[in-house]
Amino acid sequence: MLLHRVLVALVGAPILLLIIIFGGSTGNSLLFGLVSAIGLYEYYHMVYKDDTVSRNLYVLLGLLLYAFWCTALHMEYLDQAVIAALVLGFLASFIYVLLFRPEPIETVGARAAAGFFGLAYVPLLFFFFVLLQAFEGGWRYVILSMVIIWMSDTGAYFAGRFLGRHKLYPKVSPKKTWEGSIGGTLAAVVGAFIGAALLGINWSPQHLVGLSLIMAIVGAMGDLCESLLKRSYGVKDSGRILPGHGGVLDRFDALLFAVPLMYYYIVAFGLM
Repeated sequence: MLLHRVLVALVGAPILLLIIIFGGSTGNSLLFGLVSAIGLYEYYHMVYKDDTVSRNLYVLLGLLLYAFWCTALHMEYLDQAVIAALVLGFLASFIYVLLFRPEPIETVGARAAAGFFGLAYVPLLFFFFVLLQAFEGGWRYVILSMVIIWMSDTGAYFAGRFLGRHKLYPKVSPKKTWEGSIGGTLAAVVGAFIGAALLGINWSPQHLVGLSLIMAIVGAMGDLCESLLKRSYGVKDSGRILPGHGGVLDRFDALLFAVPLMYYYIVAFGLM
């Protein structure tokens, strides 16, 4: 399994980096649009395992919302555009259930909520990669976010494997330990300094430590939340597209939670 993970990283990482660095706004929007499409399919395959029509319609709706947000990226009222799209997505999701999937009535609330949840969980959170890239030299922030989180994942894996004794949250993720979590957090801080130095990001040590700690902790929550989601639907991995890693949601679960906070941290402290 570890060999598979390493091989996929060695092949996939250079391709990902080349698109992020040289793809510009259009390339990054298309890249994360593709990743979002796969993530949407994985999510709705869990939610609507036996309902192909609903699954495909929700994937299409999610991609339409993502495309609208990317189109509205440079609008004066981007915030309102994002909210408007979410409202329309909510209305479309609920009306679809009302008109075409009202039975069984006992599960309408859960199905409608799960349908709308995927629209916020996948395309909206992936859109924050596009927002990061939209900053001047923003491709560096996108890469830094990945360095921090993937260093955290690596540190947690090895610290947990060799030092792990105390379970972190066994009901949700039996293999995760407190020792692994601490190791991952420390590795994230190291990754922030290494990444910033290599990418030419001149943030103060305080900001690098503060941001990496926030991202590591919230990213770990994203990992656990995705594990909780998978357990609720009785699946081990969200998909099989990445051998040794599972699906797109398995690989990006921590980043999906951490990147929005990185974006707002940069805005709040004027680090653009």
